[in-house]
Amino acid sequence: DITYNDLIKSSEDDLRSILKEDCKLKSKAIMRIINIIRELPESMIYKIYHQSPPIQYVVISPEEHEAITKTKKESDRINNVISNMSGIITKLISHKPSHQNYINQQFDAIIESVNIRRNE
Repeated sequence: DITYNDLIKSSEDDLRSILKEDCKLKSKAIMRIINIIRELPESMIYKIYHQSPPIQYVVISPEEHEAITKTKKESDRINNVISNMSGIITKLISHKPSHQNYINQQFDAIIESVNIRRNE
């Protein structure tokens, strides 16, 4: 006899085997039972289907690793340059009013100098 604990604690393959060989059920009945068990949060089948995906690793050649490392270093360098440029732009923007005043004063001095020459 198969018990509730057998249903809950069995993996899908084990349960399929038990239902087919011990209980002599047809494939359609086995599929229905497994689908029902798959929906029960306390079942092993549910837990397997709802666990996070396994960590996957990729094997690469030394040349690929070197290329990836170089690309990462270059990317980091470019990010640093962009960060520095952003800081410089921020400083320029914050100093804009004082620089604009200085430029206006210089133009005013030039215009005054030109006007003085015209009047001479």
